[in-house]
Amino acid sequence: MLIGLLSSLISATALGQTRSYGVEDLLSLEDVGEVALSPDGAHTAFVRERPLRSSMVGDDELSADEPDRSDVWIASGDKIALNITNGGMDQSSCDSPAWSPEGDLLAFACRRGPRTGLWIWSSTGSLKRISESSAEGLSSPSDRLVWIDNQHVMVAVVLSAVQRRQSVRVLDSSVPIDLEDAAQSALLLIDVASGRSSKVSTWPRIPSGSAPEWRASSQPYVAHAYLDKLIAPSQDGPLSGSENPGESRWTFGYLYKLKVLKLDGSPIQFSGEQPQRILGWRGRSSEAFAWQPGAARLLASGFDAQGRKSLFLLDAASGLSVRVGRDPGMLNLVPGRVRWPKIGDPIVEMTDPQSHRRAWHSVKLDESRAAISSQNGSDVILVHDRAYWLTDGKLVSRETGTLLASGIAAVVRTNQNSTMLAFYSNEPARHLKYLDFTSKRISTHPVGPSWRQLSYLSKRAETLTLVESSESEKVVKMCRNDKPCTILATTNDFIKKIDLPSAIDLYYSGNNGQMLRGQVLFPPHYDRARRYPVLTWVYNGLRPASVADDPGIVRRFIPLAWDYQVFLGAGYVVFIPQMPIAQVPSPNAVGGEVSDQLGHMAGSVVPGIDELIAMGVADPDRLFLLGISHGGFSVNAMLSETGRFKAAVSGHGISDTFSSFGSFNGLPGRTTLINEGLDGAGQILDQTGMGTPPWEDPARYLRNNPIVASKRIYTPLLIVSGEDDYIQSQQQQEMFSALMRQGKPARLLTFRGESHTLESPTNIRRLWAEIFAWFDRFGGQNTNPRN
Repeated sequence: MLIGLLSSLISATALGQTRSYGVEDLLSLEDVGEVALSPDGAHTAFVRERPLRSSMVGDDELSADEPDRSDVWIASGDKIALNITNGGMDQSSCDSPAWSPEGDLLAFACRRGPRTGLWIWSSTGSLKRISESSAEGLSSPSDRLVWIDNQHVMVAVVLSAVQRRQSVRVLDSSVPIDLEDAAQSALLLIDVASGRSSKVSTWPRIPSGSAPEWRASSQPYVAHAYLDKLIAPSQDGPLSGSENPGESRWTFGYLYKLKVLKLDGSPIQFSGEQPQRILGWRGRSSEAFAWQPGAARLLASGFDAQGRKSLFLLDAASGLSVRVGRDPGMLNLVPGRVRWPKIGDPIVEMTDPQSHRRAWHSVKLDESRAAISSQNGSDVILVHDRAYWLTDGKLVSRETGTLLASGIAAVVRTNQNSTMLAFYSNEPARHLKYLDFTSKRISTHPVGPSWRQLSYLSKRAETLTLVESSESEKVVKMCRNDKPCTILATTNDFIKKIDLPSAIDLYYSGNNGQMLRGQVLFPPHYDRARRYPVLTWVYNGLRPASVADDPGIVRRFIPLAWDYQVFLGAGYVVFIPQMPIAQVPSPNAVGGEVSDQLGHMAGSVVPGIDELIAMGVADPDRLFLLGISHGGFSVNAMLSETGRFKAAVSGHGISDTFSSFGSFNGLPGRTTLINEGLDGAGQILDQTGMGTPPWEDPARYLRNNPIVASKRIYTPLLIVSGEDDYIQSQQQQEMFSALMRQGKPARLLTFRGESHTLESPTNIRRLWAEIFAWFDRFGGQNTNPRN
């Protein structure tokens, strides 16, 4: 039953837009990434991603290892930005711009093939490469390039693995995992004048885990986490001191230690009680340590010799380390992430083991004791050299408790030493406002409600760089003192020539009586007098945002192979339903919950389609289904529950819960680490809701297995697979084989060299041609998108 409908369509179609969006437009989309403003406000550097069409990968070439298509652009003053890397000429990719302390030099990294180089741009206009090594790329998602002083840059790289030619690959479950076979990350200190680099430290980097964080001190020290031990799953029970007993019992455990060194690479030898290891989760060290700004002291959360979670204070200058005792108010709280502002006490994220609620706490250190001095932050904002609490849209001073701003919908990225904080208001217009910490004045920026990112605010020049984002159209601008902004660069200007869709919120009741809300997107020039083919885009567990809260959805064009805007441009209505998952507590399961997903999906989707038919929107003879990744699993499962769809597409999805748990992931093998493939079982345990291995609960695996349920599938199914996908292509092959052996219509596309999404322009064109041909074959629109 239709419970409610927005009184009017939120339409973005503008006069003068003359054509539909198509595959070639998708391949032409650009994006803007990192933005960096020089300390004196004179120069803006930003990363601009080239469109997919710029890739030279074709049918006969592999694309899974293709780098990002990025260039570094620079604008001096308010002049138009210039591309200083031009990576499209040699298929290189450049990113990670970082300004020197004096603001006259810009460091950035470029990768081409197996080599990564560090480059320096000077404010005089010169450009030179100062270092290059056989590295797969930069390591560590944060602090990737850090200036130690105006002459030295520190960077973490992933060293290229040595390819050993072996006739046999041996894995032995009874042999401890040897990290000597793992890829290596290295922390390099580079002299920008001579280009000489020295290796400060190395550590193992596992393929399935993210690179650990590293932090440089303002003193001549650096600290980083490193993988000390990789523990295989065990029937004996959870790992000692594990944060998630179920996960560590059934999947791999990653144990990290903390290393503190001088810049010449010599380690600091600490005396006193030290962390035996630091906190980590799924291969990440989770921001578990922070330096005190301007000092040589480090606060870390980790485990003591008895496996208890504790705080540790390490002084690199004196070599002293102590386990920080805690006052009674802290004894039952579990420490986690650590941050330390320039002014004030450090902040530690604490977890209540009973309620599992996390909150940030200000921790006052008194020699070897710690006490909570204030606790008010569900989130913490570091700006103006201080830390501020952000709770329920209110920004509060940590020291005084003074309310500084309210009605905050989202804080925009800013630099920690900025004198201003930019944020979106939660008013309907979502204007960008900014708070001046000096005057305590809040003002609305004249640019209006469409801005996305404040990258840096210069203290001296009071200059800020903004990236205006009308969804896909990105404009980089420089603004000074509330004056009109100057355009430095624009991307995707062609979107202005695209006929835009419209959207509504559709409220309907699921089969179990639960109130649901989905998004319905209408093609440009929607005619209420016609019925349209409907493409239902599914992902079990999804709860789409309200169109009223997210009106920009009609202008959202994504530079990825799978983009529902292509269907809208081809004349389809797109329905994105809410698909809740009923979870049941299970103490031994990963995440503490399990769910039966197969058999419960169509009940939250088909009622919404029935409403669209009753409204006169949907043609009941032209209903189609599509899902990607876990959405691919959703398609495979849902087709056994309903025969309402004329044809369907399942991309990169699991089809057999049993074999998926035991299969190695499809990533090309580069080491002999046993976890390289088997760690993929986490998706079955978590996302598909199985919670425990098949030998613990085989009935659940049977109930939720699309292959077992394939006898009930009669809908023609197009199956899309990537040869190098981490969800092994065997999963898609099994579904095709099951349907083919039952004489049911199925088609399997396996793209060479592609992973969990497609990167090759040739392959993307082929994908969309296949999808539309499949739908046309079984009653589709019979009109293909432009080109």
